Order: sequence, then structure tokens, then C-alpha cells
Amino acid sequence: MLKINFKLHELIKIVCLWATRGLIVLIGLAVVSLFAYLFFLGGQYGIAAFSIVLILVVYIIKNIDGVKVIVSWVLALWDYQSRLAVKYQIEGHVNRQIRSLKDECEELCPASEIRIEWTKTPETAQSFIKNGKPIVRIGYHNNSNTNLSKIMYSFVKDVVCFNVKSFIDENIFDTTTLALSKGLLDKINEETGRYFVNTIAHPSLTSEENEELYHDICTLYENAFLTPIALNEFNETTKEYERDIAPRWLKQESNNVIMFLRKLLYSKEELLALTGEEGTFILKERYYKIALIKVSDPETYARGGLRPHKGAVEYAIKNGVKNIYICGRGEKNTKLARQLTNSYSEDKRIKKVKVREFKHSKHPPAVVGVMQIKDVK
Repeated sequence: MLKINFKLHELIKIVCLWATRGLIVLIGLAVVSLFAYLFFLGGQYGIAAFSIVLILVVYIIKNIDGVKVIVSWVLALWDYQSRLAVKYQIEGHVNRQIRSLKDECEELCPASEIRIEWTKTPETAQSFIKNGKPIVRIGYHNNSNTNLSKIMYSFVKDVVCFNVKSFIDENIFDTTTLALSKGLLDKINEETGRYFVNTIAHPSLTSEENEELYHDICTLYENAFLTPIALNEFNETTKEYERDIAPRWLKQESNNVIMFLRKLLYSKEELLALTGEEGTFILKERYYKIALIKVSDPETYARGGLRPHKGAVEYAIKNGVKNIYICGRGEKNTKLARQLTNSYSEDKRIKKVKVREFKHSKHPPAVVGVMQIKDVK
């Protein structure tokens, strides 16, 4: 009896699968026939059909990641065991996060998209760059959360953060890659983020100290301190030192950078740029020389314009910092942070000015303006 039921179950699955395939074919033929008919009629109908096709083409070009996800749904309907469907779905989700990561710190990402290659070994997860494009080779798993979690973690660890590995403390590197992977997965699907924490992040944290550090770095990421500031600082070291001859004291200083940001994150003092000296937070080490300014509420701007905030910037420059970070969160403060940063775009003391966007599902959008000062060693 059990055998008969099993065969009936399989038969129902096959019938449903082929019925779905038939429906997809019929819908496709109906759409193609409609457009062909409109083109054949010509006149306004032909123009309308051509306009719709043109709009679709432009949409596909501009939203290729979303289109990949939609195509994966269709492939999954066509064949529920399709590995190509899983590949397209994950590539679409991950590539969308890569583009958001480039908005936060473009130097971290060598390319705008990855390519997934399935291997025969289930536990394999390896990322590398080939012909300028990141490739992730991984064993296919029936659990979609497992595939997405391993691919994201491998990409972050072996591609995004690979260049800074030799310059920062090992615990900082491990916890940062875990926290960044979790943050990016949360943006895709919070369920996948929780799955990553339970199956990869927590088993990797070997002490209470590392677990506390991991949670703090997760919070740094959510508050736009990790990618636009800390990882930008770590990445700058790769331009001055070779990986094989990086001085040991750099690793200790990387700890100090994270500690500096953690203190600011949990400080009871408001990080308001009101009077320059009082509102500018500075870290000066042998290599890292950072100033962080958080723009004040719009009422302060209404009273004094950009002058109080510029006083904070001038104080930082006089104190010999390499990089100044101007942080703003929320619609009004992000506008003010952009305005303050861009007001220094023609300043001859400034080597480079950038405005970086940061978006997170749990918090309002943030902006971090980055000003790199000339001739600071």
C-alpha cells in the first residue's frame, strides 16, 4: 500500500510539473503572438508594441539582478530541481548587495557581479578572481539558505576582505568577515541572516571576547561605521605596504581603530559638530589618523549654517589627520552631510572628496562623507 501511494505521489508531481511547463509555454506563445499581432497592425499599435519592448529592454539592462531572480523563479517552475534556477537566484541577490557595497566603499569590490560554479564536493567553498570577475566554487546543497550563506561568506572572506587580511589583527579579520556577511545576508533575507548566525557565525566564535567583538562589529556595520570608515582605513594600508612586508604594529593599530569606533558607538556623549574641538573625535596613531564628525540636527544648521560644522573640519585638519569622515543619518542630516562634504571639493588642502551612501533595513539611510587630506604621513 505504501509503495502504491509513493508511486501516486510521484505521478502527481510529474503531472503538476508538466502542467506548469505547458502553462509557461502557452503564456509565452500568447505574449509573443500579441506583440507580433500589434506589430503587424502597424500605426499606433506598432509604435505602442515597440515602446513596450524598448521599455522592457531598458528595465532588464538597469535591473539585471532583479531579472535574474525572476528568471530563477520561472526556471524553478519549469524544473523544481534546477540548479541553474538556484544559481541565477543567488547571483541576483548577491550581485545586488555587491552594488550596495560599492556605494559604501567602492575600493573593496573588484567587480560588480560574481559567477557561481557548482562542484561535486558538498563542503567545498572557494572564491577567487579570474579575468577580473569574482568566481565562487561551491558544492550544491538542497537547502537554499546553506548555499546562500556559504557563497556570501566565501565571497566576503576571500574577495572583499582578502587584501586587508595581512594588515589587521586576526580576530578583527575573522569577526569582521562574519559580521559583514551577516549584514549583507540580512539585507537579502533576515531568515537567511539568522541561519548564517546559527550555522556559521556562532560556531566560529571560540570565546566570549570574540563573541562580544562580533556583536559590536555587527552594530558598527548597521550604523555605517564598518564599511565606509573601518574597512576603508584598512584598505588604504594596501596602497602603502606590501602584504609580505607589512609591519607588525599595523595589526595592533587595527585593534585601536575598532576600539575607537566602538567607544564612539556606545559613548553617552552626543557626537555633534558644534564647536570644533568639542565636536570632533580624533584617533591619531603611527599610521591611522582619523577624525569623525557627526552632523548636528537641522536647528543648529538653521542658526549657524555650515559654519559650526566647518569649524570641526578645520580643527581636524589642523590636528594632522589623514581622513575626515562626516556622518549623517536620516533625510535632513544626510542632506547636510553631503552639503558639508561637497563644500570642500575645491579646497586645495583636500586630495579627494567622496560621498558614500549606506542603506540598512533596520535604520534610516545614512551618508558618510570622506575627505582625504594632502601630504599627511
